[in-house]
Amino acid sequence: MHLTLNALEYCKSEYKCTGRCEDAKGADEAAGLFAIADGVGMASYSDRWAKTLVNHFIAEPLVGDDDCEKIRWLQRARNKLVLPKDSPELSYYVRDALHKPTYATLLGAYFPAGEEDIGRDHVECQLVAAGDSCALHYRDGLLQSGFPFDTSNAFDRSPTTLSSMGRDECWKDFQFHKFTLQTNDVLILATDAVAEWLLYEENDPESTQAIRKDRFQTLVGQTESTWPGFIDALRVSERIQDDDSTVITITLLEPEGALPEQMKRHNQIKKRRHQEYDKATTSGPFPWFSFWCGKPERNFSDIALAYGSGAYFSDKKLNNKEESINDTKEKFLAFQSILAELERFRNSSPQDPDRLKSLWHEHREILENESATKGLQQALHNLDILLETPVENS
Repeated sequence: MHLTLNALEYCKSEYKCTGRCEDAKGADEAAGLFAIADGVGMASYSDRWAKTLVNHFIAEPLVGDDDCEKIRWLQRARNKLVLPKDSPELSYYVRDALHKPTYATLLGAYFPAGEEDIGRDHVECQLVAAGDSCALHYRDGLLQSGFPFDTSNAFDRSPTTLSSMGRDECWKDFQFHKFTLQTNDVLILATDAVAEWLLYEENDPESTQAIRKDRFQTLVGQTESTWPGFIDALRVSERIQDDDSTVITITLLEPEGALPEQMKRHNQIKKRRHQEYDKATTSGPFPWFSFWCGKPERNFSDIALAYGSGAYFSDKKLNNKEESINDTKEKFLAFQSILAELERFRNSSPQDPDRLKSLWHEHREILENESATKGLQQALHNLDILLETPVENS
């Protein structure tokens, strides 16, 4: 496979003097991994969060529309976010911002490793999105499809975003799609301002197609040196929103053959996931030590997160004989849903415990004897939501 890449970025007008840009972009062309993110302007440190999301996707793409996989990916991204250390010397506003979530959208694209390479005339590109940054697929200069949006009207509503902390279940906003690319097809990843401009439409379909083609051809001709002036001109004429403007243009020159780092990256992630799973399913010095000793002290959360979608486990013998992996994932997701509802309950006014009570009783049978849920049960008991005494776990 042979790709060409052109990545461009320009800050909004109010940040010209500082050079700050709340968008982020990243690419590992040799591994077939690309991502852009758009930090929410009103949130502190959103530029850092956007960059963290992009870097994390390039290092470990989100593979598979699976709830455990999505939770795992977001948790790991949050763990990588680096903020200034809290200190009494900082202003009140800075210290306050350190303890509040920040937000960003994300769009990632990757070419899966392991596909048949010889003689193929097309490749599949997998896409992951949360928010209004868009992937646009062009063939012969004509827009074939867009994801998650293919019309400019979609930008009228507020986008979903990924938060940097909390249990708000924003992982549910991830969407998945794929494009089939042929020789000389172009894939554009664009943050919202540029995507909305490219998806301009009029009442007449022919006029819309002509304008979109012209804008596409104009965009692919831009370089790092011409991009700022081009965007400034569009802003002056009010043809584009005055916002950070980031785009990655990927052109498929040759679909046959593998990218040099594709399989290497896949195997690195696979090895790490297997190690995490083995650690989660064994608590002794050797595999199955604790199981055969009759003390399988395992955390269902760690097992569910290590396994995720199962994409990295097709050729591995699983240790989890005690119960099926699906049962383990069911426990984990039930646990997460109750924790999220508990956070909403604590932050709401007035407080209505009915939903929380209902969730606990719905999942009580599978959770109450798990040692990992002891803290949750105590919290519910302290709030008079769990009227029974919490189960004592040995």
